[in-house]
Amino acid sequence: MKKNINICLIDDHQLVRDGIKLIINQTDNMNLKNEFETLSEFMSTSISNIDIILLDLTLSDSQGVASIQDVKKKYKTIPILILTMHDESQFGVRAMQAGAKGYLTKDNASSELIYAIEKIISGKKYISSNFSDMLISTNFEKNQGPLHNRLSKREFSIMLLLASGKSPTEIGYELDISIKTVSTYRARLLRKLEIENNIEITRYCLNNDLIV
Repeated sequence: MKKNINICLIDDHQLVRDGIKLIINQTDNMNLKNEFETLSEFMSTSISNIDIILLDLTLSDSQGVASIQDVKKKYKTIPILILTMHDESQFGVRAMQAGAKGYLTKDNASSELIYAIEKIISGKKYISSNFSDMLISTNFEKNQGPLHNRLSKREFSIMLLLASGKSPTEIGYELDISIKTVSTYRARLLRKLEIENNIEITRYCLNNDLIV
């Protein structure tokens, strides 16, 4: 008899949550124990006896790999499966680097979701065949693919915050770094992205589907 798997879901779309709940409830050894609409709601609530967290990367109050880092800070030992509309070329590598154990796009069949959950619960990582092919083709080289692959984790985070309209002061407060440090990272990412100002940062992120 298979061990019962308790699941926590964080996604800000009711239809998506209902669909995932239906898939999980139709699987004998799986139970959707907790569901949250926002990251702040999740962070302010204590959960227990959870085996895996399903996390959307585009929430109303958090976007991108920052949400993974926040979840990992609170629950270091619970594995995270990213379930997102963003394809692997956008956030896949960074999500795995940030600590996710798997990355699955929402256009996959329900059977793939069950397979991904079971693989991660068994102690392995899950990546789709498309993601695997992409990793092989790029050989993990940062100078291949889109320009934002050249950015460090901190530069990438600051790029997204700048693109969302936050000021250096707000970013410094959020990341607990000085405004001068924010400016240094900004200068570096502008150079790496081959652009000149914050408007172009926002345009770049929109064109590459890094923000919505």
